[in-house]
Amino acid sequence: MLNPVFSIAHMRQMVTLFNIVCGRLQTAIGARVSAGCSSVEGGEVELDMLAWMGRTALELIGQAGLGHSFD
Repeated sequence: MLNPVFSIAHMRQMVTLFNIVCGRLQTAIGARVSAGCSSVEGGEVELDMLAWMGRTALELIGQAGLGHSFD
């Protein structure tokens, strides 16, 4: 039933979407690291990457599969 979604032609169309969402992820993480480095002694910042990856996966599934952004 989901085979057409994972066809080569459809996946090619989704690459642009993946790049946009991953660019937003990079910007968001970069902003938190920059803000954290200036306020933390030693310049180290700890981030919960599991939460970030979960949110990114949900956004990708929402936009690519459902046509809806969960932002």
